[in-house]
Amino acid sequence: MPKAKPKLLSRLARIEGQVRGVARMVEEERYCIDILNQIQAIKAALKLMVADKNFSLTFSADKVEVSKAGDLAYSQGAYTATMTNPKTKKVVTETGKFVTVYKKQPIGAWKAVADIWNADAPAAPAKHRASPAPAPHKHHKSTARKR
Repeated sequence: MPKAKPKLLSRLARIEGQVRGVARMVEEERYCIDILNQIQAIKAALKLMVADKNFSLTFSADKVEVSKAGDLAYSQGAYTATMTNPKTKKVVTETGKFVTVYKKQPIGAWKAVADIWNADAPAAPAKHRASPAPAPHKHHKSTARKR
């Protein structure tokens, strides 16, 4: 996944930019056809990203806090990303932490203005949901010398 991660992050950044563009178009009351064209572009980008039948991305916020003024907020938590490594063709999973900062917009909606995440460790082979029972442990004679 280390090689696949930059591609995924690049695609997500591109999609994020497209979504922000659509939000701006709605705020500016642009023509409906222009907005629909951008939505189609977002759908196409997402389709490429999730073409992997093993792809999944989940977020779980452990904490959400809003400022006393009610104009800024943040969330923090954990994420899990699973996908097929394009080189090894094996399913890998990455877990990590995230923090996202939001700013309340004049129309009342919240907009993510900063986002950061880090992996707990490099992606590892995915764990299957139903694992078989472990094989009985075989005991071997110790070769250590007694002192």
